[in-house]
Amino acid sequence: QMKDYYPFINSDLQTIVERALAKEPQYRYQSCDVFASCIKDYMKKHHLLKKHMILLYSLQATLLHN
Repeated sequence: QMKDYYPFINSDLQTIVERALAKEPQYRYQSCDVFASCIKDYMKKHHLLKKHMILLYSLQATLLHN
């Protein structure tokens, strides 16, 4: 189990990763678009997208001013 190695991982992210790494192809995501959509939904649900965008904006602003 991933929790044994990454105790901080929550069950939603664990489900996404396990599905992406499934041994049997029929249990994996059927396309990169579906996989990306699941990751985006996860990030929105956990308010990570906003934090990520703020970080990117801050980095961009810093690089442009230097």
